[in-house]
Amino acid sequence: MGNMAVLPSFLRPKNYSLTRYGRDNDGGYLVVKNDIEKSKHILSFGINDDWSFEQDIYEKYDISIYCFDGSISVIPLIKLAIKNAFHFPNPLDMPNDPACPEVQIVFSDAKI
Repeated sequence: MGNMAVLPSFLRPKNYSLTRYGRDNDGGYLVVKNDIEKSKHILSFGINDDWSFEQDIYEKYDISIYCFDGSISVIPLIKLAIKNAFHFPNPLDMPNDPACPEVQIVFSDAKI
């Protein structure tokens, strides 16, 4: 214990109440619940094939969620969306939905 490193006070975490959204480990995150409740939009980068964080937020709050990941192709994304169709709107219907213009852009610009 004599060689224990001590963080300077300005680097020590504040005393926040954290809530886990999404699954344990990668894909889920500890977030200050109050920050989520105050938010109108969430930007999510690098979702790959695990959107448990986004799904958890979607089910609990009325917040717009924008997901981006340039490393995945459209076909696996569509397969995963169809597999999870019971949790989310059918992704094949979304590009024609004027309420979801971002999805239309993603699908129309995608390289297959």
